[in-house]
Amino acid sequence: MKTLLSIALAVAVSGGLTVANAADPYPPSGYEAYDPPRQLPSASFFDTDGATLSLDDFRGEVVVLNFWATWCGPCQREMPTLNVLQKRLGDKGLEVVAVSLDAKGVPAVKDFFAEKDIGALAIYNDPKWEAFKSLTTPNSGLPYTIVLDKSGAALGEVVGPATWHGPSVEQFLSDIIAEKEAALRPANESLSPPPILLAQSGDSANTDPGILYPSPLPLPLPEDGPVGSPYSRGQCSGHAVPNI
Repeated sequence: MKTLLSIALAVAVSGGLTVANAADPYPPSGYEAYDPPRQLPSASFFDTDGATLSLDDFRGEVVVLNFWATWCGPCQREMPTLNVLQKRLGDKGLEVVAVSLDAKGVPAVKDFFAEKDIGALAIYNDPKWEAFKSLTTPNSGLPYTIVLDKSGAALGEVVGPATWHGPSVEQFLSDIIAEKEAALRPANESLSPPPILLAQSGDSANTDPGILYPSPLPLPLPEDGPVGSPYSRGQCSGHAVPNI
């Protein structure tokens, strides 16, 4: 049996197939492909100089568009993996576009990047969450990632954190760069809809500690999001909804 297994693995590797594991799946864990791919609405965000950018500025590259915030615990853990991904595939036709939702803007992101030694990612900011609201589905959590092909078509999404480095994940994105059909149209996992935080102010509730889910309450969050933002202030880890 061991001999047969060794032969099977050798054939797979020699034939160029990716042998994935639970920690490094192909495609990334939680990835849900759009069938068919989607054309996203126009949306803009800002660079460090305050210049307005849109996804059209990245046409010709495969884009990993990530919405995040410095106060989001799962985002903090995910961001170094996106930094590694940019280092490894940034010169091969891929661009990680990590758009911060911090109301405090570029300085907050610069401080976080310096603290975590993140040097491969450019800084982008969407302080009023306008691009986020335009490009994501209702009741979306943070972090939220969309993968786009070279033409700008959205191929799929991950709601919640993922590990964006590792041989299988990098092979998946490399296959998209090479426009291989298996990566452009992967079969979806059987995924349950993400849980929604149905808590009243002051309640402690969230079924997934890895995602910040929206509250149905239109709470004013002047420091962490625009007025009317439905997200729990500073509690991306989801362990509690603070009193507002």
